[in-house]
Amino acid sequence: MDLGPHSYDSAVDGAPRNAAASGRALFLSSTPLHTFWYLGLAHGPFADRDCMLALIDQPPGARDLLAELLAEEKDGPFCRVVSFPEIQRGAARRQVAPGGVLDSIRALAHDFDPGYIAVGNDRRLEFYAALSGCPRAVPAYVEDGLFSYMAAKKPHRNAVQRWWAELKQRRRSERCGMAVEEPRMVGGSRAVREAWVLMPDRVHSGLASKQVRQIEASWFARPDVRDICSRVLRGAGLEPGCLADTQLLIVLPHPCFLEQWPDIRTRLQELAQSHVRQGGRVAYKCHPRSRGLPIDLPAPQCFEIPRRLPVEMLAPMLSDMTVVGTLTTALVSLMQLGQRIEVRSIVPRNCTDTATIDIYASLDITPLD
Repeated sequence: MDLGPHSYDSAVDGAPRNAAASGRALFLSSTPLHTFWYLGLAHGPFADRDCMLALIDQPPGARDLLAELLAEEKDGPFCRVVSFPEIQRGAARRQVAPGGVLDSIRALAHDFDPGYIAVGNDRRLEFYAALSGCPRAVPAYVEDGLFSYMAAKKPHRNAVQRWWAELKQRRRSERCGMAVEEPRMVGGSRAVREAWVLMPDRVHSGLASKQVRQIEASWFARPDVRDICSRVLRGAGLEPGCLADTQLLIVLPHPCFLEQWPDIRTRLQELAQSHVRQGGRVAYKCHPRSRGLPIDLPAPQCFEIPRRLPVEMLAPMLSDMTVVGTLTTALVSLMQLGQRIEVRSIVPRNCTDTATIDIYASLDITPLD
């Protein structure tokens, strides 16, 4: 089932009308990875709440396979799954008028009346529209990869740029019915009061003052969560059992990264070929925005993980495996969630991304020789 654009009509099907506000949670998801995090939260600390999953900023034709399966679950962790289209597509393309979408999200939050509203990016208008519909809810930020741990430099703006930024913020606030922020560091807005991340002790300064809680690997190791992830993989055309006899997983970066660093492409190809010559099987995961296969890999000993799925969804099923990638969030996630897996990195020569390298070192993600 493809969840299409949703038009909210003030009826919240499936949501208990007599539940206390503190007993409900509204999770706003703009990516399949955030849907995966919410699956863990709904089976972990929010297991005793009525949870609703709302997909936001969904481009035409976009599919979140995990959300589609959850929408069909009669006894699943979410009382309802809804979807809203993207409201901005960039200057080069036609923009979707935000008013109708934001009004629908505000009405949804008002009628559902959650005690908790979570988002993976607190710059999104949809987040503030939901808060304006239910201002007493606790606003929360949920893990958005390495952005949760890296400080951002304050942009230098001249007088005209500052004026334009202020005008933009006023217009955004008018659309949402409340003051809207655009923090330099994701999760750092004054609106956010709590955060759920993989590494609470490493968050950037914008999150350090919040109530920061840890995303636990045990939530995703539950049999019911593993079953959901397995069914999603099968629906995407991958039999989960094939991971049991696979010893190497390669997480490929965006093709432009491989074009910039051709030595990385060569090293990844040689790694896969060497593994196959020794009789091993190799799984690889392409960047979700890549087209085609950016490196040459021997078939059929090498097989692809469906690129529409977040690689983190494999974590509950990975054990006794080596994972290799470049400067990517996925290595951190898999290191935290996997069982008995070795995670190695291939870092470009003269790499200036010291922040990511430091995070890798703190987790014992060592460079591949």
